[in-house]
Parts: sequence; structure tokens; C-alpha cells
Amino acid sequence: MKDDALFMSAEEAAQALGVTLTTLYAYVSRKGIRSEKQPGSKSRRYWRADIEQARKRGRPADPSAGLIGSTAVTLMTPKGPFYRGVSAIELAETATIEDVAGLLWNAPTAFAEAAPLLPSNYGEVLSALGDLPRIPRAIALFSLLEHANPRAHDLTPQGYARTGAEAVRCFAALVSGGSPDDRGPIHVVLARNLGLPASYADMIRRCLVLAADHELDPTTYAVRAAANTGVTPYGAAMAGLVAGRGRRLHMARAETVSRFVEEFLTGDPKEAVLSRFRVGEPLPGFGRYLYADKDPRAQALIGSLEQHAPAPMMKRFRTAADIIEDLTGAAPDFIVPTVLLGKALGLKGEELAVSTVGRMVGWIAHALEQYQDNELFRPRASYCGPLPLIPEAVSPSSSD
Repeated sequence: MKDDALFMSAEEAAQALGVTLTTLYAYVSRKGIRSEKQPGSKSRRYWRADIEQARKRGRPADPSAGLIGSTAVTLMTPKGPFYRGVSAIELAETATIEDVAGLLWNAPTAFAEAAPLLPSNYGEVLSALGDLPRIPRAIALFSLLEHANPRAHDLTPQGYARTGAEAVRCFAALVSGGSPDDRGPIHVVLARNLGLPASYADMIRRCLVLAADHELDPTTYAVRAAANTGVTPYGAAMAGLVAGRGRRLHMARAETVSRFVEEFLTGDPKEAVLSRFRVGEPLPGFGRYLYADKDPRAQALIGSLEQHAPAPMMKRFRTAADIIEDLTGAAPDFIVPTVLLGKALGLKGEELAVSTVGRMVGWIAHALEQYQDNELFRPRASYCGPLPLIPEAVSPSSSD
């Protein structure tokens, strides 16, 4: 293969891109286009494949570009997320998760239809999976539920919303030990099936609404990548559930926050904080994870917890939170009151299971948008390995 089949001169590359040599050099400095010294010269030559890819896209190759160009689902602001232009903080005052699903899916009646069909061996399989935690159990069962409901493969906007509602109902049932046939608002059903006082239903409702979506977090990106291929809402939900179990999210964040919360709920909250602070250990869940100031969702959920959760729990939390704010200036992220709620609901070790019911609504909204508004996208990676070794002199017999 001839050299000029793989490389271009600086002048050729700049001409192909329609830019000046100065701009070409800037592309190289940003590592969008690779170059190497031309043998026997002080000039450089440029990798032709990079030039062609940049020319087609109008910019240097970007391996992440193209999957998600824009979204109309959620806007992130310092005052919290806005679901299709409506404040999630304000929605949490009165809305149900069904209301939010209707807004995010553009399908106000999605939850009005019948419950999904259950396979004849559903009870038997559910019993066999009884030793699994709630979320892994749902991951294992969703393929079975998808198979039992052929209309799940109706990927029209109406069909996607209908099946999305079925998936959310099924997951809520698996989380709470109920049945997908249970009727009534999901937050009420969850509280009832978990054997909790009716007053707890409002905390659950607020949490579900606030947890529904937070734009392109890693789980949502995974869902959108899966949805781009045309999976059903069950498949999209499974993608989110599986991604949420990843070590960098589950082990490094959810479990570490849960352990820290357990420390100040079961021991001296002041010592739980100071023992970590003295030796420079992190204070998980406190630290402006997503917001420059206080997380508005966290503040909204904490307000509900202080009204309905056990007073001793909230007193210990407030002691710990006040000390942390005094020491570091940091307020709790949303995950902290979410974990507190999970513990109040008796979900020790699975504190985020209930909030994930709300999260699934957001996943399905993004999956629906990704499938309906985008063609199948085949991303290209920007190769950064060793380039082929090209002989300085190519004999005629080895040329094309």
C-alpha cells in the first residue's frame, strides 16, 4: 500500500477540511487528528482516515457524538430539574408518578389500561428467585414478562407508553412484594404492600416524582444506547437496572452512602462524622455532587421526611448534616434522603429500590424519545493505538 493511501500532506489535509493550516494544527493539538513526521523531511503528514472522518462530520472525530444530539425530556437548572418545562420541585408537592409519566411520555392515560399478562409459571419463577435482592430479581424476571406480553413489541409512541406503564407496575410489585394487578396510585400501593402507615405514602410519592429524571446520568445514557437499537420498554428498563448495578455507581456511591448513613443513625452522629473528618476520609453523599449549591431535590425530600419519618432518625440525620455543613460547607445530595427513606421503609441494604420505581419512568421517557426521534446510530471510535508501520521506500512490486 502506498504512503499517500494512508497519509496526506498538511496542505492536502487543510484543503480537504476547508480550513487554514493554523486551524489544522489546532485540530491536531486537540487530538482529533493524528500526524507524524514525514520521513526525510521536517514536515508532518496526517492520517487520511482522520481527515476523512473530520471532513464528513465537519469537525474532528468525536466517539461520543451523534447518539444524543438533544433532548426535550428534562432541563437541568440550579433550581432543580424541569420535566418538559415543569419544575420537578413544584410537581413533587401534589403530582403522582403516574402524572409525571403522562407528562414525560406525552401519554396522560398510559396507566389507565389493564395490567400486563403474567406467564403461567410466574409464581413458581418468582419463588425460585426469592433469595435475590429486589432489583436483581426484577432484572431476571423482565425478559419473562416481555415474552408473555407480545404487544410489548409495539414501539409506536402509544404502544411504548402503554408497555412502559406495565413495566413500571411490574417493577413496583417486585419491589414491594405485591402483584402487578394491584390497583390504585403506585405510591399508595407501595406503602400498603410494604406494610407501612398511610402517612408514609406521601414521602414515597414525593421521592418517586423527584427521582424520575436527572437528564443524562450514566444509567440514562445506557438506556438511550439500548433504545437506539429498538428494544422494548422492558429492555430499556433492564438496561437502566443493569447499569445502576455497576461497581462505579452501586458500590462506589449507593453502598458507601448507605454505610455512612447507617453509621450516624446507629451510633453517635457527631463521632460518626468527626472520626472520618479527622483522618481525611470522605463523607459520602455530602459534597455538591451535581449542584454548586444545595440540591433542591434533596431539600424537598428532607422536608417531607421531617414531617413523616421517625423523629429519632431525623434528629440524628440533622445532627450529622449540621456538623458536616459547619466543617465543609456541603449539604446532602439527593441520594442521602433517598437512602434515609429506604431505611425508614425497612429496605435495609436495598434502600434505593423504591426510588428506582420513579427512576424507571425517566428511563422510559428517554428510551421513547431516542427510538422515535433518531435513526439507528453506528458510532465510530477514534483509534488511538499504534499506526501501521509504513516503509519509507515502497518497491513497485508492493504497490497497489
